[in-house]
Amino acid sequence: MLTSRKDIHCFCNQYDIKVMHCIQIEKEVEQKVVNFTLTIDTKLKDFEEKWEKQMLENLGKIKEDIDNRVIKLEKEMKILNGHVTKAGVELNIVKGEVDKQLVINYQGIRDLSSKVTDIIDSNDGVWCEVVKKQVDISLEKVSDSVIEVNKTVAEARAQTAEERDKEGRRNNIVIFRVSKSSATTAADRNAEDKAFCLRLFNICLQCDVSDEYLVKVFRMGKKQEDGNLRPMMVQVASYSTKNLIMESTVSSAFLSL
Repeated sequence: MLTSRKDIHCFCNQYDIKVMHCIQIEKEVEQKVVNFTLTIDTKLKDFEEKWEKQMLENLGKIKEDIDNRVIKLEKEMKILNGHVTKAGVELNIVKGEVDKQLVINYQGIRDLSSKVTDIIDSNDGVWCEVVKKQVDISLEKVSDSVIEVNKTVAEARAQTAEERDKEGRRNNIVIFRVSKSSATTAADRNAEDKAFCLRLFNICLQCDVSDEYLVKVFRMGKKQEDGNLRPMMVQVASYSTKNLIMESTVSSAFLSL
């Protein structure tokens, strides 16, 4: 208990010293907080710069790799298109030759048939029999020739169809886990699937794909009663369109990490 003015004065001095000490501690704490904040900001800035630099390097490598693949695929497509065009030209040439040969053969058969008729009318039975045998032999040769030509045409058509089928499969894209439509008719469900593809390609991937570029859109496999989602097959009009979509898919997946 304070009993004199001297005691009170002494107490006040002690109190002031403690207050000043607290103020000094508070300033030191504030300075440490400021220094810590500056250190964190500097480290964050360095980390952001390094991360951005790494991102740009990775994106550059991915873009370069995709560009190289595009160039390689375009060269392969040119070679394949050249083969298809060449096969089509050869098929047209063979068809033209077959048509000409058929016309010649039919004309020859008609002329030969007319001559045989004249010989039968003007000669005896023995000579007619000899002529008939020769005519049968000639007709068999003509028939064999026509069969061989038709076989060549069928093989050329099959080869051309196979090349076109390969080219078509190169333009296929398979999309998984797409919600199924609740529409009642197959046409309406297909229309909704096609609309989903257009939204995915144009809005999400920003590929600028119009409806005319979607050749086929359909669900793969049999319809499941248990509600499992069937994969969606999308065939686009050209390989360049498919490559644009796949490139955008890779870029979007990388940027979303």
